[in-house]
Amino acid sequence: MKFSYILVNIIVILSALLASDKLIYAYGYWWYAVQLIATLLFYYKSKARFLVYLSPSFLSFIYISLSATFGHFVTCNSIGLADIYLTTLRNIHRLNLCVGVLLTSNFIMVLASFPMLRRSKHMDLTVQPLRKTGSINNYKIVVLLAIICILAAIKVKVSDTNASLAAYVFPIQLGFTMLLLLNLKYLTLKPRFVVYGFLLLLFAIGSYDSKRQIFFILITLIFYEACINGFSFKHIRINFKIVFLTVLLGVVFLYIILISSILRGYGDYQVHGFWQANGFIFKYIGEDYFTSALVSNLELNSSYVNTINPINYVISGQQPLLYGSTLAKGLFVFIPSSIIQKPRSIVDIYTSIYSPNFRMHGGSLPVTIPAELFWNFHVFSFPILAIMYLIFNKYYLVLVNGLIKNKTTIGFIMMFYLYASLMQIARGSGLDLWFAYCLIALPFIVMFRRIFKPKFYRQRMPVI
Repeated sequence: MKFSYILVNIIVILSALLASDKLIYAYGYWWYAVQLIATLLFYYKSKARFLVYLSPSFLSFIYISLSATFGHFVTCNSIGLADIYLTTLRNIHRLNLCVGVLLTSNFIMVLASFPMLRRSKHMDLTVQPLRKTGSINNYKIVVLLAIICILAAIKVKVSDTNASLAAYVFPIQLGFTMLLLLNLKYLTLKPRFVVYGFLLLLFAIGSYDSKRQIFFILITLIFYEACINGFSFKHIRINFKIVFLTVLLGVVFLYIILISSILRGYGDYQVHGFWQANGFIFKYIGEDYFTSALVSNLELNSSYVNTINPINYVISGQQPLLYGSTLAKGLFVFIPSSIIQKPRSIVDIYTSIYSPNFRMHGGSLPVTIPAELFWNFHVFSFPILAIMYLIFNKYYLVLVNGLIKNKTTIGFIMMFYLYASLMQIARGSGLDLWFAYCLIALPFIVMFRRIFKPKFYRQRMPVI
């Protein structure tokens, strides 16, 4: 099965490289679609355990592959609200090489999952029993929920007046969410799902301007629940239950997208809150521009073109290589610019070149991880991408094992945090921001654990 999958990808990549730009422009989405279908069939035929579908390799591949497949289709067919992406894609010379680079990067991310796929079938993944903690754990859950609610209220309050300050609130909120999840395993299934629903609602209200933040939480909840109840260790079989859950998940995600769109001003309905926006959903769906608005909200045009275009900058020689400077940016997060001249982030560099006016007003355009690495290292980005995802997948299995064994050390919590925000780099916010989120949340996590130590409770609170 592996040989067949590798052969199909080689054929797909070579055929893209040999095709004309005109053919790739008109039908390039078929190359991505064939690779996507071949990958899904490969995992399914390999009887991959469910945890493989939540791995860094698969999540990154599925995001970039879906964005490329649908993004190429809608862009070349003039679907969407921004004509600039159609013009950019049309004016790219050697588009076949750019598509070949992205197809190769996608293939490498899947190849990096092969060792994990093999190891996951032989891991001892027996869920460990929990020690009863009585009211101590319930108290911590209440405190954590209260903190998360307060942070959500702060984020909503300052988002309109101080966007930069609001951006610092989410990493802290995500950190406390990780602490909350690690305590939810002590609850039974129904109370856990009540808390999951509350968290999704809370982030949908407080983060309607940033769909990726809601997506972080949704993926993390699925991963966490799959681990603690043992479902991660079964391989998927297509049946009614799987189809129903997939459709339900899609409906929930689409609902969040529609609510977020209305709250962000699409339709000009003059809504003043989350609950009021619910009354305009069907009216919004009936608008003539709904399809284009939905495409823009899903960022299909932008995520695809802002991946292909940086690759084009390198292939066409329009921009010099960055030689790893954007990757080093994360090491200088907390060093003031007055002390040292820090490297620029990939988002800053690309947005300043592609849309300087947009950047001048604080805007940013994401560059996905394959494009960022290619801009830094050209063809050497392929082995670097492979090594990166081999490491990600290795520590992902460590994370899964830690959740099963009920680990709660600071190092483990931060590993969980990095997983929860992993789509940050797959989507294209840059490695520097991924590390920055973690470093912002770390002191708050340490402080909470220091204040609410189990020893503290044993001395001051009765165990029921």
